[in-house]
Amino acid sequence: MAERRFIRGALLTVLGAAGFLALARNYSIGLDLQDTTCLEDRVYLIRHGCGEIRRGGAYAFRAEGLEPMIKDGSLLVKTVTGVPGDIVTVTEKSTEVNGVKVSGGPSMAEKFGHKESFFIRSLAVPPGKYFLTGTNGRSLDSRYTGTVREELCAGRALPLF
Repeated sequence: MAERRFIRGALLTVLGAAGFLALARNYSIGLDLQDTTCLEDRVYLIRHGCGEIRRGGAYAFRAEGLEPMIKDGSLLVKTVTGVPGDIVTVTEKSTEVNGVKVSGGPSMAEKFGHKESFFIRSLAVPPGKYFLTGTNGRSLDSRYTGTVREELCAGRALPLF
């Protein structure tokens, strides 16, 4: 009887460990610990692999070329607001994709040592790149950094809370 319980317990432990490893290989947790969040939630379940990246979805992208503000390779969760072929227009007051407002203007321009006019532009999102924004006007996103390469996408970000 004790031997059966031991075997059952060992089997459940092995199955639980295997399940945890399978989840850990395919998912991770993303935390936004900033005082002011870039999106509405603070905790995300990140499903590794991006598949087909779609407008309106939240995705985790690896930072590139944003140092010293953000270390290269750090995960940033943003909303994909522009996909290849979309027309993005950034003005002092708003950011529009295909004529639809997705964010405010570049209100943090001075933080980067520039006037807002430095970031004013209109562009077509090129193939293999995406335009990313946060819901907070103070989000460090494509209004300042430009489009982001598809290869930097780490996974789909599913908001938890």
